[in-house]
Amino acid sequence: MDSIIKSKFPNVKVEQLKVTHPHDDDGIWYFWLGEKTDDEIQIENSSGNCPFLIETARNDERQFGNNIEETVEIVCEHLRTSKYNK
Repeated sequence: MDSIIKSKFPNVKVEQLKVTHPHDDDGIWYFWLGEKTDDEIQIENSSGNCPFLIETARNDERQFGNNIEETVEIVCEHLRTSKYNK
């Protein structure tokens, strides 16, 4: 999925949550342009499969990506409207 997003936004940064304990959930990925803490979007599922819970730093809204295409579109729409998309 991140390769699809990177093909549309070459400057996107992607990071998977780094856990400190083996049993912690590492199924969270962050995508952002510019400053990470300012306008990131995250997708989450502990199994790494759909559906993904999608949240952003912009608001408290929660969305769900029921398949890869839907998840990619939500992330890309967020990046398209980012103040760092130049």
